[in-house]
Amino acid sequence: CTTVPPAKSSAPFWNRKPAVSAAAAPAAASVYESGPAHHQTMCAIVDEVGGALAPGKTFGEVFDLAMSLYDQKGLKPFIPNIGHTIGLQVEEIWLYPENAALVLEPGIVLNLEMYTVHETGELIGDEETYVITESGARQITHLPTAIRPVTKTDISHTFGA
Repeated sequence: CTTVPPAKSSAPFWNRKPAVSAAAAPAAASVYESGPAHHQTMCAIVDEVGGALAPGKTFGEVFDLAMSLYDQKGLKPFIPNIGHTIGLQVEEIWLYPENAALVLEPGIVLNLEMYTVHETGELIGDEETYVITESGARQITHLPTAIRPVTKTDISHTFGA
């Protein structure tokens, strides 16, 4: 799991990526109480969208599924995007309505990257990378989802800062 603060903030940023937070103290107790549950909800959304990836599906269909899952959970996306391609050039293709008709094909590598904003302002989300196969999609990132708070002292010991 990751806890990385947004720029110029001491607030945590929940994610599965292996990083740490410079949060010296909780910005608000509520994010430390409800943040892990919000994070697990976001992980479940990413997992469900990842499970729906398959050749022949359009980017628009995948985007619409993600937005409906946000709605079902009563969450709003941090940005109107659910990820990007990975390759010679990274493209945030879901940002653009004209790309909704693009079709997933075997060999395409995608990063599903979805975040919501906690009521205290912290970003909570998840990212996973998938490769489209002939019969569906294979998740190629497998990191733990447990949340662990990290202090500024932890960062100093880890990075020598």
